[in-house]
Amino acid sequence: MGPIAARHRSGYGRADDALERAARADDHLRDQWVTTNPVAIGFGLIFLIIEIYCAYKTAANGRWVLFFIGFCFPLLWLIGAILGRKPAY
Repeated sequence: MGPIAARHRSGYGRADDALERAARADDHLRDQWVTTNPVAIGFGLIFLIIEIYCAYKTAANGRWVLFFIGFCFPLLWLIGAILGRKPAY
Protein backbone atom coordinates (compact mmCIF):
# COMPACT_ATOMS: atom_id res chain seq x y z
CA MET A 1 0.00 0.00 0.00
CA GLY A 2 1.47 3.37 -1.07
CA PRO A 3 1.65 6.52 1.04
CA ILE A 4 -1.43 8.07 -0.62
CA ALA A 5 -3.60 5.02 0.01
CA ALA A 6 -2.34 4.77 3.60
CA ARG A 7 -3.11 8.43 4.12
CA HIS A 8 -6.71 8.04 2.94
CA ARG A 9 -7.27 4.82 4.87
CA SER A 10 -6.36 6.56 8.10
CA GLY A 11 -9.30 8.88 7.68
CA TYR A 12 -7.29 12.08 8.04
CA GLY A 13 -6.32 12.50 4.40
CA ARG A 14 -9.77 13.19 3.00
CA ALA A 15 -10.57 15.81 5.61
CA ASP A 16 -7.20 17.48 5.03
CA ASP A 17 -7.76 17.47 1.27
CA ALA A 18 -11.22 18.98 1.72
CA LEU A 19 -9.81 21.73 3.93
CA GLU A 20 -7.11 22.49 1.38
CA ARG A 21 -9.67 22.67 -1.45
CA ALA A 22 -11.89 24.97 0.63
CA ALA A 23 -8.94 27.24 1.43
CA ARG A 24 -8.01 27.43 -2.27
CA ALA A 25 -11.62 28.24 -3.19
CA ASP A 26 -11.71 31.04 -0.59
CA ASP A 27 -8.48 32.47 -1.98
CA HIS A 28 -9.90 32.35 -5.50
CA LEU A 29 -13.08 34.17 -4.46
CA ARG A 30 -11.13 36.75 -2.51
CA ASP A 31 -8.97 37.50 -5.57
CA GLN A 32 -11.94 38.14 -7.89
CA TRP A 33 -13.20 41.68 -8.43
CA VAL A 34 -16.80 42.37 -7.58
CA THR A 35 -18.48 43.86 -10.63
CA THR A 36 -21.73 45.77 -10.57
CA ASN A 37 -23.94 46.86 -13.40
CA PRO A 38 -23.78 50.67 -13.76
CA VAL A 39 -27.18 50.71 -15.50
CA ALA A 40 -28.79 49.01 -12.48
CA ILE A 41 -27.13 51.52 -10.15
CA GLY A 42 -28.41 54.40 -12.32
CA PHE A 43 -31.98 53.09 -12.36
CA GLY A 44 -31.81 52.49 -8.61
CA LEU A 45 -30.71 56.07 -7.97
CA ILE A 46 -33.42 57.47 -10.25
CA PHE A 47 -36.04 55.34 -8.48
CA LEU A 48 -34.80 56.50 -5.08
CA ILE A 49 -34.93 60.18 -6.11
CA ILE A 50 -38.47 59.80 -7.48
CA GLU A 51 -39.55 57.99 -4.32
CA ILE A 52 -38.15 60.72 -2.05
CA TYR A 53 -39.77 63.43 -4.20
CA CYS A 54 -43.16 61.71 -4.07
CA ALA A 55 -42.89 61.32 -0.29
CA TYR A 56 -42.07 65.03 0.01
CA LYS A 57 -44.99 66.04 -2.25
CA THR A 58 -47.39 63.80 -0.29
CA ALA A 59 -46.42 65.51 2.96
CA ALA A 60 -46.49 68.98 1.35
CA ASN A 61 -50.00 68.30 0.05
CA GLY A 62 -51.18 67.66 3.60
CA ARG A 63 -51.80 63.95 3.06
CA TRP A 64 -50.20 62.89 6.36
CA VAL A 65 -51.92 59.51 6.64
CA LEU A 66 -50.71 58.52 3.17
CA PHE A 67 -47.26 59.86 4.04
CA PHE A 68 -46.84 57.71 7.15
CA ILE A 69 -48.42 54.56 5.69
CA GLY A 70 -46.18 55.10 2.64
CA PHE A 71 -43.18 53.92 4.64
CA CYS A 72 -44.71 50.42 4.45
CA PHE A 73 -46.35 50.84 1.03
CA PRO A 74 -44.38 53.38 -1.07
CA LEU A 75 -47.00 53.29 -3.81
CA LEU A 76 -49.14 55.47 -1.52
CA TRP A 77 -46.54 58.25 -1.85
CA LEU A 78 -47.11 58.29 -5.60
CA ILE A 79 -50.87 58.44 -5.07
CA GLY A 80 -50.52 61.23 -2.49
CA ALA A 81 -48.28 63.22 -4.85
CA ILE A 82 -50.77 62.90 -7.72
CA LEU A 83 -53.89 63.74 -5.68
CA GLY A 84 -52.87 67.33 -5.04
CA ARG A 85 -53.52 69.57 -2.07
CA LYS A 86 -55.96 68.51 0.57
CA PRO A 87 -58.85 71.00 0.72
CA ALA A 88 -59.01 73.20 3.82
CA TYR A 89 -62.38 73.13 5.60
